[in-house]
Amino acid sequence: MVVRKRFRGFVLWLALYGIAGSASYYFIYHAHNGNRGLETKEALTQALDVLDKELQAQQAERERWQIRVDALRNEHIDRDLLDERGRIGLGRVQRGDVVIMDQPRNKSDIR
Repeated sequence: MVVRKRFRGFVLWLALYGIAGSASYYFIYHAHNGNRGLETKEALTQALDVLDKELQAQQAERERWQIRVDALRNEHIDRDLLDERGRIGLGRVQRGDVVIMDQPRNKSDIR
């Protein structure tokens, strides 16, 4: 009878430590690998760094476009240059414009 009490006490403590160890392992595992764990935090940090770089690139592009748009405002634009560039782009001339026709040297110069 004495042997069974000792065995029962040993098994009871062994079961208690087993349950406590299992619970500790569960919480530690999910603290590291879970939805809010350390690995998820690291992945989100890397994604945030990528998005920050993309945001900086977009802000720089926006600033470049803002400078271009500001150059088109009435107080900044040279109307003669704008008219000249528009006529060149459209292939138009005005009365009084001097046009110099250039002959192509070979067939590869013809467009």
